This record gives sequence, structure tokens and C-alpha cells, in this order.
Amino acid sequence: MTPEARLCSLVQTNDAVAATRRISCEIRAFYAEELTGALDRTLRSVTNYAALTEAVLETRAVRLVPPAVTPAALVERLARQLQSTKLPVSFGPSWTPVSGADASVGTGGYEETLENFLLAHPAWRRSYPR
Repeated sequence: MTPEARLCSLVQTNDAVAATRRISCEIRAFYAEELTGALDRTLRSVTNYAALTEAVLETRAVRLVPPAVTPAALVERLARQLQSTKLPVSFGPSWTPVSGADASVGTGGYEETLENFLLAHPAWRRSYPR
């Protein structure tokens, strides 16, 4: 795994009756190139293991969450308002997209300041419960 890609879960199940072993994993990456590289290395490793153990190998890749792009105007408006409250602002992708939200904000230890910002700016709201 490269530092840009992350293995989020790995599950192995064995079925003694059917004499099968299933290995499933979730790999996340911010960019398609990073995901492609991580998938390539993972599949090569699994293929090598299958060949050494004389196993039959079946593979598939599934995209669980399509990439989302936050509109630039929204990001700019939010960033300007956050900066006006002296909150430090930086930009980057998120490992965990928030369902139903147009943008995600990390607090970086400024939870109380962000809560006060949300109270003072009713146009912005939480998309998840506290």
C-alpha cells in the first residue's frame, strides 16, 4: 500500500463444506491513480499467493462510493466565512464522504469554535446528529 492509498478492512471467511476461502478488502484512495496502483499491487500479491497454493482465483473490483466534487463557489464562500472567525482553513479530500452534504468540514480541535460559527451562520448546518 502506498501512503496515498489505505487498506480500510480485510475480511477472510472459510467454508469447510465447500472447501473455499473468501478474502475481501476495502481500499480507499483520494485519486484514481493512487487507487489503480494500490489495486494493481494487491491483485498481484493475491494472484501470486493463489499460484503458490494452486488455488482457483476469482477477482472483482467494485466502486462503493462515486467520487464527489464540491462546487468551487461553495468552497470559496465557506472558506471566507470560516476565515472571518479566525478558524484556520485548509483544503483536502475526505476519506469518509458525508451523505447528504455538499461539503465536509473537519474541526482540527476547534469543535467549540465551529459550533459557534454554525450558530451564528444559520445558512450552514450539520448533516449528521451531534
